[in-house]
Amino acid sequence: MNSIYAELSRALQGAPTRRMGERLGVSESQAQSGIEVGQPLLLSALANNTRRRGGTSALARALDSKPDGSILEDLDGVADGRYDEDGSAILGHVLGADRGNMEGRVAQFAGLDKGTMAKLLVTLAPVILGWLGKMKKGGGGGGGLGDILRREDKGNRRGGGGLGDILGDVLSGSGPGQRQMPGCLGLLGGLLGGKR
Repeated sequence: MNSIYAELSRALQGAPTRRMGERLGVSESQAQSGIEVGQPLLLSALANNTRRRGGTSALARALDSKPDGSILEDLDGVADGRYDEDGSAILGHVLGADRGNMEGRVAQFAGLDKGTMAKLLVTLAPVILGWLGKMKKGGGGGGGLGDILRREDKGNRRGGGGLGDILGDVLSGSGPGQRQMPGCLGLLGGLLGGKR
């Protein structure tokens, strides 16, 4: 089975990435660099939540509310910032109090300024939740989703150093998610279920 990272990268390559870059004032290759580090960060933060008691079931409930994958049919809208309000709220809940710190660290790794990286993460967050919603709708729900996220996270951190160190902080409690209890995932469901 292909990784979430590989599938999302394939979906976003080309025109969506180019349009994100244009909106953010960076080249397509710079936007791609941001996507390549932003996706693992957000997936690791979600994986960390599933390791907590009740976290996987909370994620499943959140995904039941709205993210059914329909956002993946509107990648032009994603690139143009149509879902950024949701994305900002998702980041606040998933990355928690260390959001600014993590944005700065992955920005440096990607070779982007912090403000641009922050906007790119906002754009990516609802896409990742939408992808997970599509997987759940297709039968990957419950404990299956938690297992998938944890395998994904393990693979993303395998290289060690650099980005691996940042992702390791997600798990150690010195990075995003250390204050996030499973209840935050229930809030995501409310955020993503409220409009469209």
